[in-house]
Amino acid sequence: MLIRLFILFFFSSTLLHAIDGREVMKIVYEEANSHKNKTTNVKLSIIDSENNERIRFFKLITQISSDFNKSLIKFYEPANIKGTALLTHKNTVKNETSQWIYFPSFKSLKALSTEEKNQSFMGSDFAYSDIAGRQLDQDKHTLVKEDKEYYYIRSIPVDSKDPYSQIDIIISKKTKTPVKISFFNADKQLIKVLTNDKIVELNGSYEAMEITMTNALKQGKSILVKNNIDVKTPVSDNEVSIKSLK
Repeated sequence: MLIRLFILFFFSSTLLHAIDGREVMKIVYEEANSHKNKTTNVKLSIIDSENNERIRFFKLITQISSDFNKSLIKFYEPANIKGTALLTHKNTVKNETSQWIYFPSFKSLKALSTEEKNQSFMGSDFAYSDIAGRQLDQDKHTLVKEDKEYYYIRSIPVDSKDPYSQIDIIISKKTKTPVKISFFNADKQLIKVLTNDKIVELNGSYEAMEITMTNALKQGKSILVKNNIDVKTPVSDNEVSIKSLK
């Protein structure tokens, strides 16, 4: 009788503590969205295969609610792109993402199509959709393996028209943040790799401060460096609205 109870307790405990790929990714998304209001200055360095570098600076404003993740990027340097802005609205209930871009030189406001979202963000190795970020149920997540420090997740997009056929993610158990994300195209070819090179604790949660996207095909890379992060000042609806683009 005691042996049977022990076996029952052992397997019940094992099942209770088991975790699957979606549960791991849910923890990651919750960690990433823990700061509901955020304002950040960002330096974007675009480096080609010959080590030529172009630098851009922008402000990133983020507001997170129960239904929407909204963000506004507005460039302020160099002068030739000053005022260019990208607005992203992610409907987390409907699993939909909308993006608009504003070009001050043309006084032009444009909603990005699905195809345009997959194009290069301001000449960098990030796509507009990468900047928007993925949603939890945009992919089916499988826990491939784990060790003492990391979870290894394989995410397969639900939409067959997605530009990525497979995304492999290595997640730090300590920070609940990816340290490496590998993106594959329809031919299962590695096309780019994102690494979070510097992760710091900020007001009780973890933030990636330096992010590198390496282009596996063209051998270039783009680096995002964040500074002056403010997570205490509320972000109003107007600051992340269509009107805020202009």
